[in-house]
Amino acid sequence: MEPYCKFRPTQLDSHIPLEDREDWLVAPLIVTRDTEDKRVLNNWDRTRGKLKILDPKGEAHEVHRFRHWGPGWYEIILVKPGTPCEKHLKKRKVKV
Repeated sequence: MEPYCKFRPTQLDSHIPLEDREDWLVAPLIVTRDTEDKRVLNNWDRTRGKLKILDPKGEAHEVHRFRHWGPGWYEIILVKPGTPCEKHLKKRKVKV
């Protein structure tokens, strides 16, 4: 997982700063308005559900949605480094 400060959805995009989240990690999952692959959507839902169980107050993970010139919008999950949320994603080796 890469830190959010280095994240770009494509090579043509610039970084959108998120104050106090630049060092958080981007989960290797992205969904867009156009995501139809049921495996990707299922993986997204299961991952979000597990993160909610690990972090019910949302202090160590967040979902962010951004407008995008290509698919219209995309969503990413950010996780705070060193938390059970990060450990879960690394253990599961979540893939897109």
